[in-house]
Amino acid sequence: MVHYHTHQHKIEPWVEENDMVVMNDGQATRMNPTNGCPSVPDVTFASPTLAPPASRAVISDSIGSDHIPILIAVQLKSPKPTLRHWKRPSFKKANWDLFQIEVVDLFFSEKASTSFKSTYARNNGINKIIQQAAKKTIPMGASGTRRPWWNPELDEATIQCSKLRKKAAKGDAERKVWLDQCELVRNMTRDTKHISWINCIHTLNARTKPSDA
Repeated sequence: MVHYHTHQHKIEPWVEENDMVVMNDGQATRMNPTNGCPSVPDVTFASPTLAPPASRAVISDSIGSDHIPILIAVQLKSPKPTLRHWKRPSFKKANWDLFQIEVVDLFFSEKASTSFKSTYARNNGINKIIQQAAKKTIPMGASGTRRPWWNPELDEATIQCSKLRKKAAKGDAERKVWLDQCELVRNMTRDTKHISWINCIHTLNARTKPSDA
């Protein structure tokens, strides 16, 4: 905002050259403290892109100043969450005969047999064997797409839940921490879905295509 009457000869050419939009509506923005006469010394500009979603209002409360406060608001749409893509295993194309051979070979290998000294180690060892065999025999299929309501916060909470799951077998305390994190993920998922649904409803109108609903 600038004082229009002081720089009028500079403002008008600048507005035309930069294709700016004047948002003033004629309301007074100053009351002369001496005679009480209203005036409009303040000018508000916006770019052509920013002007449509923007609004300008002169507040009735002057807060004790001769210049009346001006409230400028811009309604912006919330950015859509980035859809994450990942590869899914293609079980139909898996070589199950080779998978069985790989599992047996890894299970009876010297490295595996010496690492199974406890129940916890045995469980981790078997999981690793299955994962190693799957990488060699089960190809990855087409890309999948996360749900539109998925967001980075939920992604981070899910990753943390997976990390805690690996420690859950160590004891009751670790298991409780994991269960609490699982409950947090469930609550976050429910709330995120609800917010996404509300936002989706607000975007619907008479011109919305059924396929986009």
